[in-house]
Order: sequence, then C-alpha cells, then structure tokens
Amino acid sequence: MRRPGSARGSYRAIEWHGYRGWYDHDSAAASLLASIDDPAAFANAGTTARDERRARNAVTQKTVDGHVLWVKWFRPRSGLSWLRYVGRDTKAVKAWNIAFDLLEAGVNTPRPLAGLERNGIRSRLFGLMIFEDFHDARHFAQALHHAGERRGELLAGAARFLAAFHASGYRHRDLQGANLLVRERATGHDFCLVDVNRARFHGRLRSGQCLRDLERLPLGDDDLDTFFDAYMTGDGAAAAAQYRRRMRQRARLQKLPWPTNRIARRLWYYWRELTT
Repeated sequence: MRRPGSARGSYRAIEWHGYRGWYDHDSAAASLLASIDDPAAFANAGTTARDERRARNAVTQKTVDGHVLWVKWFRPRSGLSWLRYVGRDTKAVKAWNIAFDLLEAGVNTPRPLAGLERNGIRSRLFGLMIFEDFHDARHFAQALHHAGERRGELLAGAARFLAAFHASGYRHRDLQGANLLVRERATGHDFCLVDVNRARFHGRLRSGQCLRDLERLPLGDDDLDTFFDAYMTGDGAAAAAQYRRRMRQRARLQKLPWPTNRIARRLWYYWRELTT
C-alpha cells in the first residue's frame, strides 16, 4: 500500500497486531483500531463457525466518536489462494490504491481512513480497510425502486456520473446496483462508487468496454433511452440498441436449465471480456 499523496487527512504508517499499512491518525479510524485487541475475534463477531469458514470479504458498520465508519475485512478463498497473488497486489492493496487514484481523478468513492494487510507471504491475503461513510445513501437498485416521478432524473444523473468515471479511463468490472450508491438531494442526486478493488485503469476505453461495464446495472427496457441519452450526451440510440441486444443474449442464457445456464453465462462473461 502506498502512502496517499494529495488526499486530505494525516496518514501515518502503522504496525498493528501482525498487520501493517497506513491510517489517518486524526480520524475516528485511529480510535477504532486502538480499541481492537483481537482482530480475528472482531472480524468474526456475530458469525457462526460455518459462516467464518465460508466467508471471504465481510463488511460491517461501526459508530466511533459519533462518526459512522465502514469496516471491510478481506479473507482468502482457500489455503492455496496465496499462490495466485505471488508477485501481485492483494485485494486490500488494490482497494486502497485504486480508491485514492479515483479520488484524485475526481471520481467520488468513500475515502479510506485505514488500510492494512497481515505480514507474511501466505497470510497477506488477510486485510482490513476502514472507510468514511457516504451518509443517507441507498444502493442504485433501491433508489430506482423508490424514485417515482424522479426516475428519469435519477437515471440521467447516474449516466452522467458513470460517463465521467469511464472518461477518467477506469472500468469497475463489478458495476452492479449494490456498488453504486445514491444520495437524493432537492436539486439532484449525489453518486458514489464502492467495492472498487476490481476497478482497472485502461486509459482510453472503447465503447464495447464501457457497455460491458454497464451490463450488470438494474436497468429496465424503458430506462435505456433516458440513460444512454445522458451517458452519450444526447445521442444514445445506438448504444441503447446495442445494450438491448446484449441483454436479450443474457436473458436467453438465463432460461437454460441449471447448471447449464450458470456455465453458459460464465463462458459468455469471459468471452465478452476477451472480445471487448
């Protein structure tokens, strides 16, 4: 994990219960870290032994000194997962570095207040991130469900936000409704991307890559013209038509019997990644 550059806050290196990384020592995250004596017990609080074995990443909300914080724990899938990350950044490191890259690019994402990974080649897949809260927000899917007469405004605002995100050269690669947060205001909506460890910088994105990134959004057929007109700045008919074709292909695969549908959708996913 690299030290944040221009981000606000006073970041310092930290060694903590076998972990190391960075934290904003003037934030509530410092108080939270100081209150934890057993990281494993804290991470698994409220879970059963079976949940603990099966869980990978876990997210919890904590209120410390009147501040709401989000705590995300990263865990390996299996005892051999460390082999996949030899010579590569772990998920915690990616989440930390990419979050600050996005903030510097003007893309809204919760500011990390602490980022740590466990010492050791095999154990470094265990990581911890503490984020600021994006308060009074809903998932994009929930916001759409409750938008009512403001649905068109919400769709257009989300499209402009994601167009700016793609213009910065990034893809999210897991852009589902739960990873785009929305806060409603009297004059519009604020947006925020979360779970950014799968985001990647590509420089200049092709249209196929952008559409590939948008495929998992919970958009209905009636939403597409409004969304893509805002995304493409007034000329989104071609993009909306291409998006509809992709969704019809995906729907046909979903209708296949299980487990054929799961295998087919997985193969389709990787094929689309290769071809875009």
